[in-house]
Amino acid sequence: MRAPIRLWLPYAGACIAILFIAFVSVSLVRQPLAPISLGDYASEFCETQSAAQNDATFQVLSLTSSYAQLFAQTLCDSPLVAQHFGSVKVTWRPRGFLTAQHIIEQDYHLIWNRDYLVHGLVPEFDDFYSAVAETVSYPVFWVGKKERPQLTQTYFANKRVGLLDDSYSQSFFQLPQQTLREAGIVLNDDQRRLYPSLQALYTAFNSGEVDIITSPGLQLWGLDANDAHTLALPHHSPPVTWYLSRPMADSPLLCEVVRALVRIPLFKEEPPSPQGPARSCAR
Repeated sequence: MRAPIRLWLPYAGACIAILFIAFVSVSLVRQPLAPISLGDYASEFCETQSAAQNDATFQVLSLTSSYAQLFAQTLCDSPLVAQHFGSVKVTWRPRGFLTAQHIIEQDYHLIWNRDYLVHGLVPEFDDFYSAVAETVSYPVFWVGKKERPQLTQTYFANKRVGLLDDSYSQSFFQLPQQTLREAGIVLNDDQRRLYPSLQALYTAFNSGEVDIITSPGLQLWGLDANDAHTLALPHHSPPVTWYLSRPMADSPLLCEVVRALVRIPLFKEEPPSPQGPARSCAR
């Protein structure tokens, strides 16, 4: 009678091992997974001289990464800024990222956007922010490779057109679509390629993923000028304004911000021009 017992012992051990593995697997599945923390790659950050004693951050919301590092470091190097902030963070997001809640709660000390958009979000916008600098009205270009773009259906046939996935953007969404419509040029849906950021758009152009895009400039915006041909759009993009939160616009920090802004030659090497009370700062 002992033989059957010896026969089943190996199977019993295997069953116990299987049950143990199943128990451990179920326990692991039931454990909550910790959220994955992703870094914020669309920002520039630096610390002021008072970083060890001050954890306040001067928050800037921009539309492009161009000159973000220079602007942030200029503010971080300011002794006056260091009296109030331990760090500076410049974040760039599409134009439509800004919300009424951002404005009302003043989540950002400095905002770069268009007048019609900010006042459309909050009609009393001027109660929260003050215009301190404005960029010039600037030309926008079709940028293509190998040959100069032409506003003809023949040229655009089978061309992959890169656009910014931001319907509020005039330079990278509205103006190119308007120009094509006025010229009677029709694109198929698969010819339009939308990208979540300017960096992604320019990367797609430089890598050949798209054939043509629009841009205010070449080298400044990360394009390969040696392999690009341009054609000016018939319409200019209107000025864009820098807005400073009201409490800071009424303080000595106003001029520190304006001095940093005028070091940003975004378009054709022309810095933004000071507005309102900030005009006295640019001397």
